[in-house]
Amino acid sequence: MIYEMEVAGMGIDSESQAPVLLLRQINGSEAVPIIIGLFEAASIVMALKEDVPERPMTHDLFRNFISDVGMYIEKITIYDFKKGVYYSNIWYKSRKDPDFSFQVDSRPSDAVALALRFKAPIYMEENVIKLAGESFTIEHDDFENADPVDKSEEGKKWAEYLKNLSEDDFGKYKV
Repeated sequence: MIYEMEVAGMGIDSESQAPVLLLRQINGSEAVPIIIGLFEAASIVMALKEDVPERPMTHDLFRNFISDVGMYIEKITIYDFKKGVYYSNIWYKSRKDPDFSFQVDSRPSDAVALALRFKAPIYMEENVIKLAGESFTIEHDDFENADPVDKSEEGKKWAEYLKNLSEDDFGKYKV
């Protein structure tokens, strides 16, 4: 089974100080945090805010290229999780020839940054949520009362971290 996800928020991991992208299941209760790079986090936040830089940044440049060659991003899929690494594909489709499409391997952070720019859906395989072991049950968009699916010490640590996030923790990455 595959679930449609949305960007639920951004944060900073207290130990590594790395940005954390939180994807939440649309019309469901699963959420998955993904540690990403600083530049990708900034790009995702800019896309969420629909902030257009004076000069194109990398994801904006790539969006322009994709559009200029008559393509668009149909969707992205996050399809695997191995040894702490998420795997995703970007699905491209031609605007001129509906039979022409292809997919390209991508880091989820880059895929999400581009999907947001094309307003393309973000999908995650059910097995990724289970394999990640760091998913959370979210009731009625209420992160404060999230119950961790992963009852291990690591899962409890993530649940406590996300529960205690405040707006101040987001710094310049406020969403």
